[in-house]
Amino acid sequence: MDDDGKFTKDVKDFAGRFVFDANEGVIAKLNEAGALLGRMDIQHTYPHCWRCKQPIIFRSTEQWFISMEKNDLRKSRLPPSTP
Repeated sequence: MDDDGKFTKDVKDFAGRFVFDANEGVIAKLNEAGALLGRMDIQHTYPHCWRCKQPIIFRSTEQWFISMEKNDLRKSRLPPSTP
């Protein structure tokens, strides 16, 4: 999925389609492949952005984190510079 919430060319059957608009097509493909085990409509809450009120799309992205606790990094940081 790209930054606009659309499938990339790596998903050839749905490339360029917004992920929520592709739901029916994905279900049809699963059914064609004999991989759809069942289907039912359920009502549930879904997270939405508090600002724009649009559904949040979760996706995996490359990330890294640093511990400020190890090696006393928090204590050893330099004080903010003053003009």
